[in-house]
Amino acid sequence: MYGSTVDASTIPYVKKGDLRLLAYLGINKVPGYEGFPSMQELYGIEFPDLLAIIGPQGLPDYVVRKLEGAFARAVKDPEFIEAMNRMYMPIIYMDKDTLLKYVQETFLRTAKIYEKVKAEEAKEKK
Repeated sequence: MYGSTVDASTIPYVKKGDLRLLAYLGINKVPGYEGFPSMQELYGIEFPDLLAIIGPQGLPDYVVRKLEGAFARAVKDPEFIEAMNRMYMPIIYMDKDTLLKYVQETFLRTAKIYEKVKAEEAKEKK
């Protein structure tokens, strides 16, 4: 058994038939995986997938704004989009504040999943 978020490393095995995908852990539909259900769709369990570029704490606001502008432009670049599509990676741009909120909410959701799993394990042991 193998658990993973969606990425390019599994597609060749799925296409060849060496790996049978039952569901994926990511939240959003990703090109190449449209026909497969997510754990959210099947069980209402959201497994967040996060890949982000972050800087050191205390980075001056003018630097953050400059970097945010550069990344906001980069995610619209056709070559970048094509490369991400080849890797089956969704492009979701978030500025600093949006990303911080997302990360905080993600940790809370993940903690709830962990508590559910612990509760189920405790029931099985009785």
